[in-house]
Amino acid sequence: MQALARKAVKCHHWEALTVQPLSQEALTVQPLSQEALTVQPLSQEALTVQPLSQEALTVQPLSQEALTVQPLSQETLTVLPLSQEALTEAVKVQPLSQEALTVQPLSQEALTVQPLSQEALTVQPLSQEALTVQPLSQEALTVQPLSQEAAMEQPLSQEAAMVQPLSQEAAMYSWKVLVKLGQSISHLLRIITGTIMTHQFPPLTVERKKELSDNARRIVANGKGILAADESVGTMGNRLKKINVENTEENRRFFRDLLFSVDPSISESIGGVILFHETLYQKSSNGKLFPQVIKEKGIVVGIKVDKGTAALAGTDGETTVQGLDGLSERCAQYKKDGADFAKWRCVLKISDSCPSQLSIQENANVLARYASICQQNGLVPIVEPEILPDGDHDLQRCQYATEKVLAAVYKALSDHHVYLEGTLLKPNMVTAGQACPKRYTPEEVAMATVTALSRTVPAAVPGICFLSGGQSEEEASLNLNAINRSPLPKPWKLSFSFGRALQASALAAWAGKPENLKASQEAFVKRAKINSLAAKGEYVASGTTKAAEAQSLFTASYTY
Repeated sequence: MQALARKAVKCHHWEALTVQPLSQEALTVQPLSQEALTVQPLSQEALTVQPLSQEALTVQPLSQEALTVQPLSQETLTVLPLSQEALTEAVKVQPLSQEALTVQPLSQEALTVQPLSQEALTVQPLSQEALTVQPLSQEALTVQPLSQEAAMEQPLSQEAAMVQPLSQEAAMYSWKVLVKLGQSISHLLRIITGTIMTHQFPPLTVERKKELSDNARRIVANGKGILAADESVGTMGNRLKKINVENTEENRRFFRDLLFSVDPSISESIGGVILFHETLYQKSSNGKLFPQVIKEKGIVVGIKVDKGTAALAGTDGETTVQGLDGLSERCAQYKKDGADFAKWRCVLKISDSCPSQLSIQENANVLARYASICQQNGLVPIVEPEILPDGDHDLQRCQYATEKVLAAVYKALSDHHVYLEGTLLKPNMVTAGQACPKRYTPEEVAMATVTALSRTVPAAVPGICFLSGGQSEEEASLNLNAINRSPLPKPWKLSFSFGRALQASALAAWAGKPENLKASQEAFVKRAKINSLAAKGEYVASGTTKAAEAQSLFTASYTY
């Protein structure tokens, strides 16, 4: 410890480490004086409470007079009765006098209608002077200029500037006018915006609707389809040329007669036959008109009513269809001559710029107008918007185009008030273009086709009858069979309306020789039965397809 102390002394001054003690004066506490500790008591006067006087505490009672209720006098409570005389006078009804009750008859003179004199009935002609329009004088026609003084703007007086209020009657009339005007404007706006439902004029009767619906369903009854024998003279000439047969009216008639005169059992496969104008008025070898021959087999007769395509200006080679002029009159005549349905073909194509929106809308509108006219005349319209297979497009491109076209067609049919239950659709199957390097299976074609239809065609349509579109007979049948076997929902009958795909084998077997008639008919019946099975999804290929059945029937830019 001493060593540490010495070390501390070396490091610090001793004076800095010394604590100075406080002085005695600083530590002494000064006591308070006696005066500061003494509490001064309150005076007796401040502590004394002064009592209230006897007068202030006394409550003065009310006088007897103030507490007494004065009763009402007997006179005030008594109700004076009316005298007998006053009551009698009050209820007494004074009878009307006999004179007042008597109806005075009108005199004969008052009842007689005085006839107008001949002079009163005669219309006096106006004189020549009264009929002459006097021309205005030059002075009357001259507009006098305003004087400098009149041209100056004179301020209106206070009285003239005041707006006079309308009378109650005038205000009510003005209000009614404004209400009527508002209603008219509102009605017009609803028409413009489409919020008012439009109606068909004249509407189809219940009987007409039933007739159309029944005929449409007959055509596509289970397993039945359509024979399209409506080739024009030129198209039929191309068919005959392939078998070295001259294109004459008799040769055309003979081949159609060959098809129509087969065994009546054909009605199990064929529900309708479409005829060309020429064919409708031709006769069978037994002297009967073709419509009669067909109807005797229980098959519905149809007629082609369009007049071919025409260029659609402003497009890349696209077309519209002619024949709307006079269509109603022609339909009425065809109905009288035995037809119960009609067909109209519109043609669209796929390319880098097609189908254009203009082409889609134009052809959809044409089909809708045709369909409406047909129904007004009792014909079931077959609506045919065909997309040609020309091109190298794939399956997906065809499906997309088909959906766009069909959507536009059914929008137009709705706009034209077409009764869908009394129509049939004849579309192309969804297939790749003929020049497409990829080949698709029937199942792929079926899936794309049914998908496109399910997205666009209402379930109210009774049936869809596919065109063959240049496919071989066998290919068309296999694709139709796959379509009917598709697992997708199919609310319509899916059948066929084939021309080339029903006639190619029969035409080749006939070869223009009368002795081949039976062989030709057998070939036709065979294809009809195969397609009937395909329309039910029951066709099984035999594997022994003939050359004619497997041959492609494609024709570029096909028209007929």
